[in-house]
Amino acid sequence: MPVQVELLLWIVDRAYTPLRRTDMQAAST
Repeated sequence: MPVQVELLLWIVDRAYTPLRRTDMQAAST
């Protein structure tokens, strides 16, 4: 796996984490 692809996936994952957390909190409330 090229480093660039791994870095891109890491960035996407980091960017999505707050969204998933917010979604979970909204669903729990």
